[in-house]
Amino acid sequence: KLKDGCGKFLKDVQVVNTAMFDHVVPSAVKMLLDLVIQRAEKKRRDLKRPGRKESAKVKPEPQRGDEDSEDGKTSSSETEIAVHIAFTGGNSIRKVAMQFAELLREPREGLPDRIVFHTLVSTPESEELKNDPNAFLIYFVTDPPLPVKTNFVRLRAPGFVDNKKYQELLESDEIRHALAQVNDVDIIV
Repeated sequence: KLKDGCGKFLKDVQVVNTAMFDHVVPSAVKMLLDLVIQRAEKKRRDLKRPGRKESAKVKPEPQRGDEDSEDGKTSSSETEIAVHIAFTGGNSIRKVAMQFAELLREPREGLPDRIVFHTLVSTPESEELKNDPNAFLIYFVTDPPLPVKTNFVRLRAPGFVDNKKYQELLESDEIRHALAQVNDVDIIV
C-alpha cells in the first residue's frame, strides 16, 4: 500500500515477505547491480550529450589498490565510465557485498569500465573484523577477477576518537584522500 501511495518515489521498491534477512539479500544484490548498470548508462548518455557537464567526464582516479598500475594511479581516460559504490558496515551489508561480488563475475552487458569501492565507516577494534566494510573489499579482489577495473577508497580510522584525535585524523593523508572523494559516490549500500 505504501509503495502504491507514493507514486514514482518508491516505484523500484521491492517488498520481500520474510522474517529472515538472508531471504532479502538476493533482492538487495540484484537491485544494487541494476543501480550500477543504470548509473553507468546515465554517465554514458551524459558523455554523448553536446555541451555536457564537466561532471559527466571521468577524471583519473589516483587511488591505492588499483591492480592496473604499479604506482597506485589509474590510467583512466576522460571517457572511462566509473561508478562509485560506498559500503557501510555490518553483517547484513557484508552478505550483500559477498553476493554482489559473485554476481559481478558473471558476464553481462552495461557494466561500467571501472567500479570504485568506498568504505564509509570504520569499526571499533573490539568488533569482529568480518563486519568492517574494509574487510568486505577482499570479495572484489579474489579470483576469478572481476570483468571491470577496480579501485578502493578505504576509511582506516578508529571507530571512536576524542576531539583532539579527531583533528589529527582529519589532517592525515588517508582521511583527506577519502574525504576528497565523498562527492564522487554514486550509490550507498
